[in-house]
Amino acid sequence: MLYHIKVSAQHWSEPVILSKGGFNTGNSFAIDKDGIIHCVWSHMIQDKLYQIYYTKSADNGATWTYPAHISSNNQYWLGNPHIVADTDKNLFVSYDYNLENEAQTKIYYRKFSNSSWSPQYLLSEGMPGADFNVLAIDHDNRLYCFWYYGRENGHFFYRYLVNDTTWSRIVDPFSWSNDTYSIKKIIVDKENRLHCMGFYHSELESVYRYHAMYLNYSDGAWSPIFELSDNTTWWGLGIDLKSNGLPVFTWGQLTSDTVPWVVGTYFAEYENGSTTESELITENATNQSIVVDINDHPHIVDVENFDNGFQLVHYYDYGSGWHREVVEQNIYGYAQNNLISFGTTLYWVYLKSDSTYFIGGIPNSATVFRKLDIISGTIESEKYDELRIFPNPFTNMLIIEFPTPISNKVHLQINDMYGCLIYTNDIHPGANKYTWDGKNNQGKEVKYGCYLIQILTDKRTINKAIIRI
Repeated sequence: MLYHIKVSAQHWSEPVILSKGGFNTGNSFAIDKDGIIHCVWSHMIQDKLYQIYYTKSADNGATWTYPAHISSNNQYWLGNPHIVADTDKNLFVSYDYNLENEAQTKIYYRKFSNSSWSPQYLLSEGMPGADFNVLAIDHDNRLYCFWYYGRENGHFFYRYLVNDTTWSRIVDPFSWSNDTYSIKKIIVDKENRLHCMGFYHSELESVYRYHAMYLNYSDGAWSPIFELSDNTTWWGLGIDLKSNGLPVFTWGQLTSDTVPWVVGTYFAEYENGSTTESELITENATNQSIVVDINDHPHIVDVENFDNGFQLVHYYDYGSGWHREVVEQNIYGYAQNNLISFGTTLYWVYLKSDSTYFIGGIPNSATVFRKLDIISGTIESEKYDELRIFPNPFTNMLIIEFPTPISNKVHLQINDMYGCLIYTNDIHPGANKYTWDGKNNQGKEVKYGCYLIQILTDKRTINKAIIRI
């Protein structure tokens, strides 16, 4: 546990409360190809009645729409919502239904298209008691929904959307096993491979011994399971991908079997067909999440104890070891950290409890948003004021202008916001200007939306988000 300590919140934006008052839980958010941020959560109306609420921001998190009830529910406890967006800017939301009665829970989903929400659709047909849904979408707009079913010795099940109205059959990839498998986090790489992280429990172990696991899915086949943790794993799992498509992980795990139990934040990577040895970053921490920034540097956030309260802590490693930054503190608690890297910015949504109490002594908790600009924030990289990329937003032509003719070859690369390469070229010595016509390497016009331009010199890499309108 060697890291540089920095107690400061100057780099993260000020917190923005997205939810209504009262008790809120189960946040999820997604960013569509135009950079619009969409967020959902579960809001407590009264005892045993929870509804799903939605808000969005079209100005990078500066302002948000008033929270809207989207779940068509005035009777049951709905929770654990998840949201994703496809390349056509349609939204998909899934949630657990009737959580008060665990023997009768179900998984539903709704689609937002053409300014309206579809009726809710039952995904877990014939499986009363299904819960803990997770939603994912690949780069071909194939939508997947996973959930857990079976109580103590259950498995994860899933199905995918074949077309606009037809879902596949329900699949249990471990129907032959008496062990327990549960998927909690999914991320999709450029090849549409699903990288999944969750919990694994052997029927031969203590009922309390759950391990963090990793597996992936590609072309209809599942990889073997890789156990990440060698002790009981606590709530708090995170997975993201480096630029080479390989995943990194964080999770909470007991640091020993002695009482009092201590939960630590752990980190590992996947390399050469296996996972690296886990690294303990800190102790007394829960609610871990991880993201990889545009420069391939990992960032972890967690909730840690201090004195008589709690603090949100941000760890980042730029190649010289983990740095530690305390972002926020209070005496009531935080939970459910979620991170997304989009372009040159990190986005963070979490829950924050406060001092007022709701029904049955439950503390209020708000859904909160922050962001971090990697170029001008904690990355502490050089400023590139001498380089101009304009106009931005652009319509047909984008100009890259150097203050003086370049002396060495510069490599230009443009990716969409899903990380897929769409254009590449070299700018040769002697030039001081380059014009991109908005076409990909096949000569076709790229769609309107956000892109990431990278200019690679012999000494540095310059990253900038651009928008075509």
